[in-house]
Amino acid sequence: MSPQALTRTPVPSRTHANAALATARRTRAQWLLAVTAGQVTPTEVIAQAATAPGRPLLALTLRQLVIAQPGWGVRRTEAALAKLASFSQATTTRRMNISWLLDPRCAGSRYIAWCDVMHTRRDRAPWPGFPFTAGPAITAHPTVASLMGATTTSTSDADQINADQISTHQQGTN
Repeated sequence: MSPQALTRTPVPSRTHANAALATARRTRAQWLLAVTAGQVTPTEVIAQAATAPGRPLLALTLRQLVIAQPGWGVRRTEAALAKLASFSQATTTRRMNISWLLDPRCAGSRYIAWCDVMHTRRDRAPWPGFPFTAGPAITAHPTVASLMGATTTSTSDADQINADQISTHQQGTN
């Protein structure tokens, strides 16, 4: 073999890897905060995870996502996940994350089961006047600093990019 054939591909430095990990964690935290604040639904988080900028969201467990919703406790969350597991023939709920839910080998069956479990309230309309009037407008997602009650106005570039992604996603669903 010639020395040219044994060229190494560049390996990112540990600093770059740690920065990417921190950015991914920040993205997941921002979206979970938005769910907790009632700004987005878990289904919207899953839709964002299916996009390239939302790739870090694939690591969120469904337990984290469901329990982050206002009004959802441990019992309700466990019951919903157990129902999802029974629909999708899963043996455990521990490893169910968004990536598992969107696995293309299942041809959407897990996502359909998710929709059935999470949208079971069919006894009332989603909004007054449904389906003949337009749905309520979704307000723009606040920054993480405003959700945390911070008084500083400076945000990092990553925080602003992620907040812009959430806002763009919400504007696209209107």
